[in-house]
Amino acid sequence: EDTIWTEEAGETPITGGVAEDIKKDGRIPYIIPLGGCNPLGNLGYINAVKELKKQSEEKNMNIDYIIPAVGTGGTQAGIELGLKLYGVDTKCYGISASRHIKPKSQEIADLCNQTVKYFKLECNQFSPDKITVNYDYIGERYAIPTNECIDAIHTVAQIEGIILDPVYTGKAMAGLIDLIVKGKFKKDENIVFLHTGGGTANFAYNKVFR
Repeated sequence: EDTIWTEEAGETPITGGVAEDIKKDGRIPYIIPLGGCNPLGNLGYINAVKELKKQSEEKNMNIDYIIPAVGTGGTQAGIELGLKLYGVDTKCYGISASRHIKPKSQEIADLCNQTVKYFKLECNQFSPDKITVNYDYIGERYAIPTNECIDAIHTVAQIEGIILDPVYTGKAMAGLIDLIVKGKFKKDENIVFLHTGGGTANFAYNKVFR
């Protein structure tokens, strides 16, 4: 019946301690992790891959890469799981929006394996060396947009009418544009940029866009 906010959202030692206190009171806690980053949360992007597979088959189009912005890692974990579970021959290339204490590829692999175990999925173990996360486009730190990020937001808005955000998708698009310019991808490869939302964050950055 009660919602308890921890002082530092998503910090396991803090949320874990609060959960233990709740248990001592005879109640049952349910922890919602930062970014919904748990096996249940991963189902969203597992299903997204299923939907994308159906759409690409209907258009008779092979998708070579899926490019998501990476924060807590739940989005990429769901994609990696979906690709393997549905036998989709597509690579996931994550672009990180923030720095992390340990390699994000390890956290994503761990999350994938936790999900496989939790749902008893027929799937091989995930290894961090098979998961790609690029850290070159973070800039100063999390939620501080780079000049390239702002340029990417303007460009995509003007050309495509699509609104990105300065925290996640803007940085990921800036990375994708730069990687294309540098020849990371072949001209005949099909790339799906995964827009994970966040457009409302732009209102907090109104001075940046003036």
